[in-house]
Amino acid sequence: EPILEAIALNAEFVSRWEPGTLDRREVIADRLIDLASELGDAEIEFIGEFFAGYCAVERGCVEDAHVRLVRLRRLVPATGIEYFDFLVERFILAIDIARGASELAQRVDALAARHADSHADTDGTWALQVGGIAIQSGRLDTMIPVISTMLDGPHSNTWRAGLAIAHLMAGDDDAAGRVLDEQGPIRRSYFWMSVMQCRAEVAAHLGRTELCARLFAELAPYRGRVGIASSGTLVVGLVSRSLGELAAALGRTDEAVELLTEAIRDADELEMTFEATVARRLLAGVRSATGDAAAASALAEEARATADLHGFEREARLARELIDRPIRTPRTPGPHDPVGRVSVKGDA
Repeated sequence: EPILEAIALNAEFVSRWEPGTLDRREVIADRLIDLASELGDAEIEFIGEFFAGYCAVERGCVEDAHVRLVRLRRLVPATGIEYFDFLVERFILAIDIARGASELAQRVDALAARHADSHADTDGTWALQVGGIAIQSGRLDTMIPVISTMLDGPHSNTWRAGLAIAHLMAGDDDAAGRVLDEQGPIRRSYFWMSVMQCRAEVAAHLGRTELCARLFAELAPYRGRVGIASSGTLVVGLVSRSLGELAAALGRTDEAVELLTEAIRDADELEMTFEATVARRLLAGVRSATGDAAAASALAEEARATADLHGFEREARLARELIDRPIRTPRTPGPHDPVGRVSVKGDA
């Protein structure tokens, strides 16, 4: 029975929703779209198209997914399911956040308010999307009290990753390291990739070389992908950028240059301005650490100019620190380089 097959495939997609199953999930999404056409069922069509859009973003086809999701709006009234409106508008907003659209905070508030009386996860969505905006502006530290209230429940590890980033932005390395150590095993779900990317940033900054090596090995199979939190709640960023940051922290300079150059290219193509800015700043740090003054200066200045233009305050400050730093002879990254701290002793 086609309807039973659709129900089973929907359940399979949700149960397999983690990065290692992308190929299978794409097959499921395509089959659901075919079944919807056969049945003339708007609900199944929405689910199939939504899943296909999610997979497209994960593959880095962000514009294709955005077009698909905008087109999907027309199906919501035919399904009669209010939650579908929340899903599609949340995902469109998540892509727009990643691409630096305007009036983002107001749109997040409006979405949460419109669905506040439904069963939608408006509180969690608001926190993640406002947190994504705060990461770009460099002000996630202001959300430490909010994030700290969300450390219980089934998604506590997700919030711990965000809290570690917040402490990092507050300049509290001890607290960031403590939260990183408290996190424990990360469940393979649709939060896994984004949590690992957050852990990578903190581990690289703190010079946790053993953890950096483990994270690099776990993320490497997904090079070229885009991390997403939940069912389209937040488009986190490029895996190649995370890998480049880890490689830099490990002193693997050639790999760092290759990965960060790739991240810059992809971020520019996807119009993910924040990702492109971070990748340029990180690559400037690598070039600075190896004594390539001209390349470091050009990259850092480009990152600073873009950060100033878009209000990426933390990125602007880190880029200015690179510009002001005297470059001497070629060397490996030191313990205070913005590309990540390298500890000669490794992890304690």
